[in-house]
Amino acid sequence: MIQKGIKVTVITLKAEEELPPDCAKNLKILKKFFNTYFFRFINIYPANFLDKLNNCDLLIDALLGTGFRGNVKTSIKDIINRINDSKKPVLSIDIPSGLNGNTGKPGKTAVKAKITVAIGCLKKGFLKPSAKQYTGKIIVADIGLIDYGK
Repeated sequence: MIQKGIKVTVITLKAEEELPPDCAKNLKILKKFFNTYFFRFINIYPANFLDKLNNCDLLIDALLGTGFRGNVKTSIKDIINRINDSKKPVLSIDIPSGLNGNTGKPGKTAVKAKITVAIGCLKKGFLKPSAKQYTGKIIVADIGLIDYGK
């Protein structure tokens, strides 16, 4: 997307120095090679966040990972609600934030994606009827993970 001149805005929940190592590394790559805009959520909330949502064509959800269980924290709940209320198409990376990948059950708040790109394998909870309204179309992306169980 970026190589084709599409403007990309990244909004992080944490400061760069607080990000997990892999995330921070990829953020640095984006900053070095692409014309990308970065904001920390806490610095733009709430009015500017809504402007960013309203001025985009696609939202990419990577808020929470596969380890999520239970209900989201209040601050993330508000973000998810605003994403869902935006009516913009959402692509979730690996799993929609707020959805339990094992059971397919959402917490009280979960992202409703149009497309979910499952990394490495289909999550078993995606097969449950309760998951469909959150995952949308599912694409499994092979990223070269090695299955040592074979």
